[in-house]
Amino acid sequence: MKPAIVHQDKLGREIEIGACVAVAHHNSLAVATVVKLTPKMVRIKIANITTNSWYYGHHNKYGDQMVVLEGPSVTMYLLKLK
Repeated sequence: MKPAIVHQDKLGREIEIGACVAVAHHNSLAVATVVKLTPKMVRIKIANITTNSWYYGHHNKYGDQMVVLEGPSVTMYLLKLK
């Protein structure tokens, strides 16, 4: 059996699939959701992006390029997007 893939964010916290993260993307800061953990990188989907934007889709980032976001303010931000 393959060992579980573990990635850590900039603060040393474990990154899990479905977690909300703040990530540096194209010279700005974006809120994203973790879609998949690959052996080397973390695949994310940026929130609040329209389908006709060139930001649209999944992007691979290293774990130390993001910080896991938690708390009620993140929940409210994600609910406003829907």
